[in-house]
Amino acid sequence: MEQLELGLSRLGYSGFTVDEEFTDATAAAVRAWQEDLGAPATGRVEFGDVVFLPGPIRLHPSPGSLGQGVSDSSVQQSGTQRLVTAEVDDADWAQAGVRVEVTLPNQKTTTGKVVAVGSVGGDSEGGGGSSGMAAQRVTIRLTRDYPRIGPGPVEVTYVSARADDVLTVPVTALVALAEGGYGVQVADGGYVAVEPGLYAEGLVEVGGDLEVGTKIRVPK
Repeated sequence: MEQLELGLSRLGYSGFTVDEEFTDATAAAVRAWQEDLGAPATGRVEFGDVVFLPGPIRLHPSPGSLGQGVSDSSVQQSGTQRLVTAEVDDADWAQAGVRVEVTLPNQKTTTGKVVAVGSVGGDSEGGGGSSGMAAQRVTIRLTRDYPRIGPGPVEVTYVSARADDVLTVPVTALVALAEGGYGVQVADGGYVAVEPGLYAEGLVEVGGDLEVGTKIRVPK
């Protein structure tokens, strides 16, 4: 009873005390609620009229049910959190709490946090993925809500390593040196040995004697 009265109170109905007793004041609030819903104003709540849930949900009416009799499948429910699921072959990077970048269907970019990892078709669990599994499902919660964004494909980016203020050259500029290792060919035809680092978007980080601004040759 207290749950019912608490719900009525949060909906804006008043004139009663939220407790475990159903009084005439409670019945009056129920009648007002029923009238607002367009239901018979009996002042009574029958078994099955109200469902109490542990938290907020989002309802999804089925367009095919409009104007038809209500069935168990006419309305579906889901959580209020915006979640992204991604199936990956190697989820060793995915641990509960790991942050990722998410590109939404409208091409806006936001951040997300891994909340669960599990095998495709199996139960999910918070924590890291298991090596050797063919596919893992990673569940990500968006850190900012976008109410106008509906279901659709998204792109999830995880940065496994990062380097700032480094010298880069096109990957195709790397050549294998006869004495071993890699180098790049400079404009005068000579070669400068370099040590490759991180690769990203067709570029590679290089260390060594190559100076900033040096012109190098890149095969077409």
